[in-house]
Amino acid sequence: MPQIPAVNQSKWESTLAFVSQELGVTKAFLRDFVIPAWVHPADSKEADQVSAALRDLALVLRVPTDRLTNQTSPLVLDVAASRCKGTLPEMLSQQKPARIMAEVLGRHLVGVLDDEAWPRLFSADQLRALLLNSTEVIDLDALTNLCWDLNIPVAHLSKAPTHAPHAMAINVDGRCAIVLIRNQKHQGWHLFDLAHELGHVMLGHVKPGEAIVDGAGINLDQSEEDEANQFAFQLLTGSPMGLSLSRVTNAERLLQICLQASPRYCVDPQWLIVCIGYNWPTTYWGVCVKALGLGWPDNDAPKLVELLLLRQLKKREVGRMRLAMIRTFAVREAKAA
Repeated sequence: MPQIPAVNQSKWESTLAFVSQELGVTKAFLRDFVIPAWVHPADSKEADQVSAALRDLALVLRVPTDRLTNQTSPLVLDVAASRCKGTLPEMLSQQKPARIMAEVLGRHLVGVLDDEAWPRLFSADQLRALLLNSTEVIDLDALTNLCWDLNIPVAHLSKAPTHAPHAMAINVDGRCAIVLIRNQKHQGWHLFDLAHELGHVMLGHVKPGEAIVDGAGINLDQSEEDEANQFAFQLLTGSPMGLSLSRVTNAERLLQICLQASPRYCVDPQWLIVCIGYNWPTTYWGVCVKALGLGWPDNDAPKLVELLLLRQLKKREVGRMRLAMIRTFAVREAKAA
């Protein structure tokens, strides 16, 4: 591997410092979670390694190359594709780094789909039936795999910057992806986020070239949010309305109630706890959080989503290899004939 001249290496490092400052993240975070492995001068075979890497980095960040090379501030004027209607300016500014990271990740995800376009649209009831044909309980594992089967890749934005939204649905030229961002270990939170974002996709809310960002402090078109919520509730529990309890109970009792109710609703009891929490006054969220900790102390939802992502990537790579072999044999047979 040829060595990069010191002056060029210094230029690359100064660019990383500039980008990390503009996005509000560390250079280490930038290297590990934003820039793909192939965007690095040491991996480039171009004559001008740094220039090639800078062009690739500009492409990843969706900014003109000269804005990057000239270190023009602000680097990213806005996440043009993101819809965050009604959001306070200070909230938009705080969440901007996380939204950019999620959008970059989403654009890499749709690349896995090759030329597969917009997925077939299903109602919440149809998707619930599909899930219950293969599983007795709808959980994060089952719903994530269903999304992949629908050609909607799913990933979690690990170690998202502070002030991150909950999730994002993105549409790149008709190919859709979902990025989970919420910094929570328990699957119940992410199960609802995934069902909600899937609702946005299935209901046609996410137009080509657009991303919808959901999370605390973000106020999108309320009618679309209500529709996506109803879709999620219908998919997960068979009802368009959330569940609630007539009285406040302690964490131990809430856990017991939801474990008993899980077979009836055919859904992860973690989601039942979260669902009830959404319909309680915010002062009682602590009861739900404690119940989740009591029932599943070692849960790691982001890790699960990561493992499912790696499994899908491996499966699809094998699929492409098999397709290439079939095409090769077909060409040989055609020539022989």
